[in-house]
Amino acid sequence: MLLKAFIKSEDGAVATDWVVLTASIVGMGIVALGAVASGASDLGEDVGTQVASLAVSQDGPAELSTCSLSDSGQTACSDGSSGLVD
Repeated sequence: MLLKAFIKSEDGAVATDWVVLTASIVGMGIVALGAVASGASDLGEDVGTQVASLAVSQDGPAELSTCSLSDSGQTACSDGSSGLVD
């Protein structure tokens, strides 16, 4: 009689369901992590390639022009340009 009661019991089925659900969630997380990790690695390599290909200028700083503003709003710059200020 004890064996029939054990076979009809559904307590173990709930625990088995939770184990299967938990394992599937962990598996999906591992798959997602693998996809994101490979994409991030590829992106990092692409950025590294682009940065390595950049040329760095050894020239000094660019010459800056200085401008003065007259009372009428006219500008006169050291590089020869001029214009009106709004």
